Amino acid sequence: MSTHSIIDNSKCVICLRKTQESLVQLTHKGVTTVTSSCVARGMRELEAHLNESPGPFAVHSSCRKRFTDLRKVPSTCADDGVPVKRLRYTNDVFDWKKMCFFCQ
Repeated sequence: MSTHSIIDNSKCVICLRKTQESLVQLTHKGVTTVTSSCVARGMRELEAHLNESPGPFAVHSSCRKRFTDLRKVPSTCADDGVPVKRLRYTNDVFDWKKMCFFCQ
């Protein structure tokens, strides 16, 4: 199934609906931002449509703002290269006879 047959340029390319809210055209920078958000969200079909179609692409301003806010993208990768900080209370119990530098 082609992505071009699913996505209609008279509708918002993000929500695929016609609403009372007016549509705005994405600029080149806007297309780049929405495409990177597609990658972060795992939306390969929309990403392919944005990369392969010549445009113009219409979106609702509210959809674009919500879609490109990467703070609202759920983290799917548990290990993203950031070392996990060990808290004191997660360590083993402190053994005063073995670990106290005053007692030794």
